[in-house]
Amino acid sequence: MTKEQIKNFLKEKPGYLKVGPEKLSERLNCSVETCSAALREVKLEAKQSDFDNAGDLSIDNNNESVISEFQEFLDTNNIAPTDVSSVKFWQTMSGQQRFSVVTKNEGRNVSDNKKKLKILQLYTAQWYLKYLHLINFMTQ
Repeated sequence: MTKEQIKNFLKEKPGYLKVGPEKLSERLNCSVETCSAALREVKLEAKQSDFDNAGDLSIDNNNESVISEFQEFLDTNNIAPTDVSSVKFWQTMSGQQRFSVVTKNEGRNVSDNKKKLKILQLYTAQWYLKYLHLINFMTQ
């Protein structure tokens, strides 16, 4: 078998590009040297054609289902996309999408949070005093 015939065989059946020249020579009944040269040339041609065609491909890492699920997550949690600082995506073994979202804390400072906490504590104390007689009755 000639080198050109071997190259044509490899182009028709690219799975044989994974095998070594010895195994290919046994399969095609030809010399190891010829198979080695043919394998080398076909792999180089394939690599070159992949490189040449790379400009034609628009490679992006978008998965529409993940993006729509992420948008649904943002909507459910009332988070604006502009408030997102960073996102980590992962998938559970059962195939569920998970997101860890870190939001920007612009405009929020510690004193505002302390004021909100103080109001919540006062509200809780007032509620407790208002319903103390019911709590005592239910615990007796």
